[in-house]
Amino acid sequence: MHEFSATQMVVETALDFAEQKKAKSVSKVKIEVGALSFLSGEQMKFAYGVITKGTILENSELVVVEKRAAFLCPKCGEVGTELPVAIFHCPKCGSDIEITSGKQCIVKSMEMDL
Repeated sequence: MHEFSATQMVVETALDFAEQKKAKSVSKVKIEVGALSFLSGEQMKFAYGVITKGTILENSELVVVEKRAAFLCPKCGEVGTELPVAIFHCPKCGSDIEITSGKQCIVKSMEMDL
């Protein structure tokens, strides 16, 4: 269950930021999860509830926004979001593509009282 370790990193990041800002409380943490990260938003929310117990994040809401995958073909310049399943070749010219988006798991924003 890699959702637990990914959520642990999210919580650590959020706690560090809240500490830097000297937050009194945190009501919401919004994250962006790439479609190719294979992270389940529901499992992350469950893990978040467990991990944040006894911290300033306890009782805050975790909002998970899925980010679509995107690619770039370095050969022909094709850019797109509809990835050929498990093939990862450019639909235009057939060259190998670079994944430019969709593997991330990042904290996008937080709502807190200072």
